[in-house]
Amino acid sequence: MTADVLSRATPSRPPLPAQVRRHADAALRLALALAAVDEAMASPPAGRASFALASALGVKDPVGETVASIDRLTLARRAAEAELMLERTAQALEGSLRTLEGAVAQWEGDRR
Repeated sequence: MTADVLSRATPSRPPLPAQVRRHADAALRLALALAAVDEAMASPPAGRASFALASALGVKDPVGETVASIDRLTLARRAAEAELMLERTAQALEGSLRTLEGAVAQWEGDRR
């Protein structure tokens, strides 16, 4: 791809480098946020009031508390949604690339 193709802009869209940077930046930030989620999930929540779950014998269950925490479950669900979106975005970009490459190949074949 030449520099003029990359810098070409139309009234309906910004130059390609701006779009590429935006996608790359968002993907990188999402990956870093997911890494932070992994770290957060590996440690107990800081400064949270305890639900003080106890067994029938009155023994506290900190592991159960941590696992059943609504905040923890919400964070895990949001992380899973973000991972799915990252995968779907990659698949959509790859699909667009295949479609465009096919159209270019057809165009070049028609011109020969």
